[in-house]
Amino acid sequence: MVDKRLWSFYHPLRQFAHLGAGLLTKLEERKATLDQLENMTLDEIANLTRTNKLVARTVKQAVDQFPRLAIDVQVQPITRTVLKIQLTVLADFEWNDRAHGAVEPWWIWVEDAQNEHIYHSEYFLLHR
Repeated sequence: MVDKRLWSFYHPLRQFAHLGAGLLTKLEERKATLDQLENMTLDEIANLTRTNKLVARTVKQAVDQFPRLAIDVQVQPITRTVLKIQLTVLADFEWNDRAHGAVEPWWIWVEDAQNEHIYHSEYFLLHR
């Protein structure tokens, strides 16, 4: 929210400046999630947004370019209180230099969700 200057109730596709405000408002009103949009056909997106297939194709491309990571985690105990955690991080989206630039920044952290404690955090730059 801070990096992209978007409130949590805004649709995530607001990160793409080329999508019109009216179109994004329609997606927010219909509570269309990225997962739902990813599984929809162009006709279904056009019906949802009450637009044509050209606009639906633009929405579909934005969904495919939305930054996502595929993470593989390997955890190995060293002692009773120390763990070795190895991450394999891969981009799970279509890279577009106009939208993403040369790098895409991420925060990776190890947390205990029950106690609301962050044990480790690291700033990670994903390169094309």
